[in-house]
Amino acid sequence: MLPKPTSRTIVAVHQGFPAQLESWIRALIAAGHRVVALHQQHCSLDLPGLQLLRWQPPRGNGRDTFAEVREVETKFLRAAGVATQARKLAAQGLQPDLILAHPGWGETLYLSSIWPDVPQLHYLEHFYTEAEVPGASAAYRQKLPAKNVGNLLALHDMTQGVSPTRFQAATYPQLYQSRIAVVHDGLDLELLRPRADARVRLANGRLLQLGDPVVTFVNRTFEPYRGFPQFMRALPALQRRFPDLQVLLIGHDRGVSYGCEPPCGRSWKQVLFDELAGELDLGRLHFVGKLERSSFVRALQVSACHVYLTVPFVLSWSCLEAMACGAPLVASDTPPVQEVVRQGREGLLVPWDDAGALAAAIGECLIDRAGASRRAQQALVRIQERYEQRACTARRMALSDQLLSRAGS
Repeated sequence: MLPKPTSRTIVAVHQGFPAQLESWIRALIAAGHRVVALHQQHCSLDLPGLQLLRWQPPRGNGRDTFAEVREVETKFLRAAGVATQARKLAAQGLQPDLILAHPGWGETLYLSSIWPDVPQLHYLEHFYTEAEVPGASAAYRQKLPAKNVGNLLALHDMTQGVSPTRFQAATYPQLYQSRIAVVHDGLDLELLRPRADARVRLANGRLLQLGDPVVTFVNRTFEPYRGFPQFMRALPALQRRFPDLQVLLIGHDRGVSYGCEPPCGRSWKQVLFDELAGELDLGRLHFVGKLERSSFVRALQVSACHVYLTVPFVLSWSCLEAMACGAPLVASDTPPVQEVVRQGREGLLVPWDDAGALAAAIGECLIDRAGASRRAQQALVRIQERYEQRACTARRMALSDQLLSRAGS
């Protein structure tokens, strides 16, 4: 009988814990390790062996902070909030064997001074580049270096990094590439799978099911980074061509997750509604907000065409989740998508800023259901081969085990 692995202590740092780390955290605890999580947002994860400690920044930004430096100040304020909790743990005698962290918000910046000999394994989501903001103003581009100050300092402290995709890893400076492994977060393919009996009931009482002309579009917040304007501009032609078309837009219409704010204090939804006034049948557009998990999955399962658009930026989970649920895909012909989707095989790719081409590709999915189904099946196979959660988590565990064994030697 093999001996049980020695229990270790891992400090996990993520403002929205557990987020992308959840399956990894569960596996670490299942392996007998203790996890102390430093987080800012509400967390409902409750596991034996998991201790949750919430942190807050000591204050807000200074009134007179130079605009481009405000981004840096914010990161150091977050780091100070984390450091306060970390110092309390250190004073209590806690000496972790590993720090597992998302450094993108600046939270790790003081940890090497508190626990100088502890290896740090970083989840590397994105390093900002000008390529991701086509058409952005000079003022916005001027802010990009400040966005990367925290990233660069964290890379200096990082022992090992892991990125979900090759595209994301490649955004980081070449100097650090040899320390970045590519391992995706993974998908729960028991939940995310095609279902012929899936149903969605709309607020107006209409029942949608597989086979209906349903197009889905998902954004955390509807904005240009994720192609909301192009999608909206494609809809008038599609609505004229398909009189029974139902469009589900899942997400929020207020705020911006990435990129530029809309003009004049409006939402991007209102900007596009104003632009397309009189051209849209609003009764067939359903802005359903953020859905709870099971409703979200059902929406993907009944979709006759899922649309995913993005600038060269982080590949959204929703793109892969739609593929796992069997939704035929139309997506932007941009590098993050090209890593997963091959034109005409797993989906149809269209130029990023061509609403006419987008409308034509969506129309092809709705007309040629057999072709759309073949592509969806190939997409599902690709997901099963590359992104199954247990396999991805095992690869992540190998990374953390390697650092833990080094720490114990």
